[in-house]
Amino acid sequence: MSTLMVAEQLGVIAQVGDIRVYRLRNGITERLTEDHTLINYKLKHGLITPEEAERAPGKNVITRAVGHRDYVQVDTMECYVMVGDRFLLCSDGLHSYISDEEVGGFLADGAITDAVQKMVDEANARGGRDNITALAVE
Repeated sequence: MSTLMVAEQLGVIAQVGDIRVYRLRNGITERLTEDHTLINYKLKHGLITPEEAERAPGKNVITRAVGHRDYVQVDTMECYVMVGDRFLLCSDGLHSYISDEEVGGFLADGAITDAVQKMVDEANARGGRDNITALAVE
């Protein structure tokens, strides 16, 4: 689960699992969250290389999830929000098929609702073997 609350120029993000939050600002795309997956844990701790992560089994093994236990550690962060910023919150059904680099191209291209539909269509065209959830905010 990922959430984004915006109050004037302040954005607050809360995130658990592998639902990502991206921000497009002035043509630069930034992933604001970190996946809570076994693969990401191994990458962070130098147990595997990025190349090994690409083909490693168990990409969908979640290390933190809502509803799994009575308590879950939630990552939170604040970010400055500017007029014109575009945010994307999306499940692994989307980001497994659309790279971080591609997200910005889609978000920058025209109406935000069209951008989301184009990303979903592209993820499905590339295999779409998982549920796809995507929400864009401007």
